[in-house]
Amino acid sequence: MVDEKLPPIQYQVIHGTEYARVPSRRRGKRVDWWWLSSAANTVVAVSYLAISVAIIVPLARSGQVRRNRLGTATAAIFFTCSVGHGLHAVHPLLPFLGLDVLEGHASREGISWHDALWEMTTAGVGVYYWTLRRAYASMLAGPAIFEDLIERQRLAELEAEAELNAVRRQGAAELELSEKRFRLAFEHAPIGIALLSLDPGEAGKVLRANSAFYALLGRTPSDVEPGSVLDFIVPEDRSAARHRLAQMLRGEVTEYTASRRFLHAGGDIVWTSMTSAVVADDRGVPLYLVAQFEDITGRREAEQLLTRQAMHDGLTGLPNRVLLMDRISHALSRTQDRSTHVAVFFVDVDGFKAVNDTLGHAAGDLLLIEVGRRLRSMGRGDDTVARLAGDEFVVLCEDVQDRAAAEATARRLLDGLERPYEIDRDVFRTSASIGIALSGRDSTAADLLQNADIAMYRAKEAGRGRYVFYDRNLRAIRDNRLRTEKELRQGIENGELRVLFQPVIGLADGSLASVEALVRWDHPDRGLLAPAEFLDVAETTGLIVPLGRWMIPEACRQVAAWQRKDPGRAPQHVSVNVSAVELSSPGMVNVVARALREAGLPPGALCVEITESALLDSNSSNISTVWQLRAMGIRIALDDFGTGYSSLTNLKRFPVDVVKIDRSFVAGLGTDAEDTAIVGAVVGLAHALGLATTAEGVETAAQRDHLRRLGCTHAQGYLYSRPATISGLTGLAARLTAMESAEPLH
Repeated sequence: MVDEKLPPIQYQVIHGTEYARVPSRRRGKRVDWWWLSSAANTVVAVSYLAISVAIIVPLARSGQVRRNRLGTATAAIFFTCSVGHGLHAVHPLLPFLGLDVLEGHASREGISWHDALWEMTTAGVGVYYWTLRRAYASMLAGPAIFEDLIERQRLAELEAEAELNAVRRQGAAELELSEKRFRLAFEHAPIGIALLSLDPGEAGKVLRANSAFYALLGRTPSDVEPGSVLDFIVPEDRSAARHRLAQMLRGEVTEYTASRRFLHAGGDIVWTSMTSAVVADDRGVPLYLVAQFEDITGRREAEQLLTRQAMHDGLTGLPNRVLLMDRISHALSRTQDRSTHVAVFFVDVDGFKAVNDTLGHAAGDLLLIEVGRRLRSMGRGDDTVARLAGDEFVVLCEDVQDRAAAEATARRLLDGLERPYEIDRDVFRTSASIGIALSGRDSTAADLLQNADIAMYRAKEAGRGRYVFYDRNLRAIRDNRLRTEKELRQGIENGELRVLFQPVIGLADGSLASVEALVRWDHPDRGLLAPAEFLDVAETTGLIVPLGRWMIPEACRQVAAWQRKDPGRAPQHVSVNVSAVELSSPGMVNVVARALREAGLPPGALCVEITESALLDSNSSNISTVWQLRAMGIRIALDDFGTGYSSLTNLKRFPVDVVKIDRSFVAGLGTDAEDTAIVGAVVGLAHALGLATTAEGVETAAQRDHLRRLGCTHAQGYLYSRPATISGLTGLAARLTAMESAEPLH
């Protein structure tokens, strides 16, 4: 009968073959194990005991047969004693197959049952055909293979041991090859590598290093290995390096990368990128430290150069705006708990453009370098001198006690900058305009710099060569200028500009000799604005260029139309004002030539009025433009003569046709001896040079008469007419005779 209480089949792989251990119970609880394996389509039974035989019967495929886990064929397993008695089935598969009590007969011809059984139990391998007969079923047959497992297992163990030894020999060879590769990589690595001790008593000691590491330090192994790597780090970096090493000793950090500066044997500083990692044993106990050192000195110097270029002015080497703002911010933070101030001095060099245009940009650069040097020499050791742009410098001072201390510093700066300069063997003087801003409780870096800038512009407007402190009224002025700039830009684009004309009268006969074109701005909210309201903003912002390029063609066009409409009484000449900025702008000569051509006026019909300072401040390019205009036949008038700082002899240097006497001198004519003397001198000099003279601001008949006696050739002012449109001047020529003895117009 089937013993259904047998333990389950167990499987094991021996020498590449899967075996099933089939248990059987005999003599109480004793268990004998049978080893089964699959061989092709046959299941192999192996007897483990000499007195027992396992017979394997592969069953033919039929509807009653199912595959089992022992191989590709289905098998039944039987046990018998050595003499062939007590045949019975013990495999749990038999009840499933319907096999109950089976009998086995040897089918080999000529061999008895006992002979066959004996041959089975003694043969190493035997193949037999057995038949199984069941009382009510058909016969099934198949081959059976028997093999001695003990010998095979012994051979398998020997083969396995041989293979293990081969694996061990191969592993040893591979380990030796790996170590050889490591030694080669270690010795010939392009970066420095060192093994450092993690022993608490000698942490950081160089246990071993490659040649690149010694070359990085410029030292030999005997110089390095007796000591610690810390000995060769610059003193300022040792504390951080020692702290990291202690963390690695305690196991808090296993690897890190940091920049370290090392002392080269030649005395240079070597910047390195140092990467360190802890090497531990299988239990995690730290053994030593592997450190790699990459020389980044060149990269670091390049980074420092880029940083310096980003934070310093390329010409003077002074801090630029970025660095200045950072230092102002830090200065303000340090001053919060003090009773002192941070003072910002915004310095602008007066007349710098004249140097640039007269002596060239190279000379201008030398001047800026010298200005920066003087500002540094006049400051205190912790002051910052910065260059913002062009001829604009800033001096930052901390711990300034009060306004009086700031004034003393400003006077010292002005005096130092007014000393003579020698540039390319040319000696000249210049001055500076300084705006001063003192910090308050809530000041920011941007506020201080902007306030000092506002004060500097006020110093320039007040006459240059001076300093001005910022106050809130100045901010209102600055805000108004910014608003004016924005609205003027829009006004030019929107066609809000207008041209008015003021007559210029010939004093000899009282006739209308010419008209001066004057620009007005028809502001949408503020009405018609005089030039004093916006021209200064236009010049400082560069808007004077598009304004002038509208003004010149428009004045020529209107006067030409006036001449065609009233040829007998219309003026034959028109004058327009041109600023220094316009003169230096590209294409100025072409703009004037095109305006005359499109209007149909001859060049002699136009007079270009240029201020005295425009020529004296910018001798080079501006004088060249004036000469080109003069060569075209255009007349040149020197406007506001006498208000500048030039000598009268400068008239000989310029291609001038007309000298215009400033209204400030005409106002005192006949009542102020100095004004009268100045007007007389200007008229006399002009006559001697063959130049015409025009007196501006004539408001009374007495002034007119005095000018006639001095020999002045022309006059303009409210005595004759306010600026007006062409339609407003219609009939002026007819009224001039009656106006000779009239009271001044108001």
